[in-house]
Amino acid sequence: METLSLTHWIVNASGSTSSSSLRQSGPDELMGWACAAAGTPGMTISLQMRYHRPVPLRTPLRVHAQVTGAENRKISVAGSIATEEDPSTLLVAAGGIFVSPDPARARALFPSLRGT
Repeated sequence: METLSLTHWIVNASGSTSSSSLRQSGPDELMGWACAAAGTPGMTISLQMRYHRPVPLRTPLRVHAQVTGAENRKISVAGSIATEEDPSTLLVAAGGIFVSPDPARARALFPSLRGT
């Protein structure tokens, strides 16, 4: 499978979005979108997060996700979080396993995606 890389910028500008909710949903959601963009929408079955440094509040962040492989219906994805100002300094690393539903179930779960 071809490796696909997506990058998403998140500005954590208000007190209503905490860095802990971003760390939990940001990479997971983007990793799911990376699966869909690669043509294989999937659902998270495993997600590991490793925090290398604190994630600052009210700071533009770079959240990155990349499909790294696939075996049958199982899709491996890597993700990361860094600041916009210093994208080479890793704050959070993530690894996930996603499972692609059968085509009929995928159409029901992801009606907006073409080719599912």
